[in-house]
Amino acid sequence: MIQGSKKSRTHCILDTSVAVKWFFREEELTEQADALLNGDIGFIVPDYFFLEVNSVLSKLSRKGLLSDEEVQQMIRALGALPVDVLESAKYRDLALDLALEKKIGYYDCLYVIPAYITGIPLITADRRLYHAFAGTDHDKYVMWLGDYE
Repeated sequence: MIQGSKKSRTHCILDTSVAVKWFFREEELTEQADALLNGDIGFIVPDYFFLEVNSVLSKLSRKGLLSDEEVQQMIRALGALPVDVLESAKYRDLALDLALEKKIGYYDCLYVIPAYITGIPLITADRRLYHAFAGTDHDKYVMWLGDYE
């Protein structure tokens, strides 16, 4: 299913939109998502990342696009990835300020704020999130998955 690199020299903050690409091969940007997964990079995620992935996968199951067994396999595969987990409560006020300023989702901002603070880029396949920062002074913090080499 998915395999991650065990040796890392750089890191990125990973959002759910990228993780979903590892499982849905008919979507665009799956090659870039695979390159990221199999590259020499470590992943950092907010603590609710797995809850968000579980929500997306269970919704796809309810729609009949995935079996319950497939969902369980995907969740186990993601759970086996070596990731560093950030406590999102530390960033909740800053995330709210950013969400209100940029007119984007609060949960999205819980991915972006750690990128601001650490200088470690968030890699996303969420066009709306990416475009909220593209061409601004903060675009170095939000990287489009399609630009990953």
